[in-house]
Amino acid sequence: MAVSRAQVLPVGPPVLPQWQIGREGDIARLTASLIQGDHVVLAEERRTGKTTVGLAALEDLAEDGNNVIVAVDLSRAIDTGKAFDDAIGVQVAAQRSALVRGAQEAGNLALRLWNLVRGAGALEGEEGQAIDAIVNEMRGATDRAVGWTLDAAVELAQEKGGRAIVFIDEAQVLQNLDDADAVASQLLGRMRQPETPMTFLFAGSEPSLVRTLFDEGGLLEFDAHDFRLSPIDPQPWREGLRRAFRALDAEITTRAVDMILESTGGHPHRTMLVANRAHEEAEFAREPVIDDALAGTAIERAKESRLWEPRE
Repeated sequence: MAVSRAQVLPVGPPVLPQWQIGREGDIARLTASLIQGDHVVLAEERRTGKTTVGLAALEDLAEDGNNVIVAVDLSRAIDTGKAFDDAIGVQVAAQRSALVRGAQEAGNLALRLWNLVRGAGALEGEEGQAIDAIVNEMRGATDRAVGWTLDAAVELAQEKGGRAIVFIDEAQVLQNLDDADAVASQLLGRMRQPETPMTFLFAGSEPSLVRTLFDEGGLLEFDAHDFRLSPIDPQPWREGLRRAFRALDAEITTRAVDMILESTGGHPHRTMLVANRAHEEAEFAREPVIDDALAGTAIERAKESRLWEPRE
């Protein structure tokens, strides 16, 4: 199947699991922690791959169909407990329907649910109506207290014989919600009940603020597992970038890859940005091989780009 540069050399969106480079060990460790019930904090600087790794772990956990997965980015128009519940409710409803089966079989269920809440994969027409109907059925005739969708996720997980895994990205934004105390109380209450089949992954791109949430007196005062991403060694980068370029009917020399890594220090976002620009340069020049000259031009272009700085 043909792939695009945006798929194999993405700049910004999470990387699809099949195009991960050098993160296999991190994904496996995170998956193991979540499935055994460890509540995890993944606090890293922007654009280092935390969201990509989190979604890939959820993808692994969704594979057997027993677990219920939820992925919510608090920085995306979620400013109240109701908006938080709405985001979770849509994803739980999708997993109560037959609409997710194709995505599950394709191995991109987590990313589809993620995009569904962010608006990039919003369901319309009959699919959207079906999801809305399921959400309304779960909610019932009267308004329910903040956190009711967490109960809905646990209920579905118990029916399936698995766990509810909830990924909350940009968790530091929690303290800015209008009813932050109410939302935090619901999250903390479930974290303190080890018998509940629900596991949380909290991630954020402002490490000090994220960890403050879990300190004594913080909104989520809890001894959660602190998870760190490992550096990506040069060899996985060489192998992964070669594979990505071959998928695009191009080649890249080892020296060109090393030039890219020297310029970026192996930072995932910047490395992908330069590689993306290198392929763009090769297409423009109608060159099938990215060599030193093309890599050098791509490095210059990337450094001049507003995307060079790893901002959201």
